[in-house]
Amino acid sequence: MRFNNFCFLMLTLSFFFVLGCDKANTVEYYNTHEKERNVKFEQCKKMNPVDRQHNRDCQAAIQAWSIAENKRFFGTDKKRVSPLDKPSSGRGFVDFK
Repeated sequence: MRFNNFCFLMLTLSFFFVLGCDKANTVEYYNTHEKERNVKFEQCKKMNPVDRQHNRDCQAAIQAWSIAENKRFFGTDKKRVSPLDKPSSGRGFVDFK
């Protein structure tokens, strides 16, 4: 009985160890490595949408690609101003302090 429990424990631990060995790159990695990001992005576009959603590497590559496209479109030197940052003024405005 003891041997069966030990085998079950070792089998369970080895299963989780193998699952933990899946090394996925991060968004920061793909932000700094443009060629790898573009290759992975193209591979992910060809994947099944369900598999793509469960693949952490694809999620990081897609998010890094989106960040790069936003920087390309909006530019890095432009500062976006939130309308909540500047005080409102005009007719009907009451400042509650």
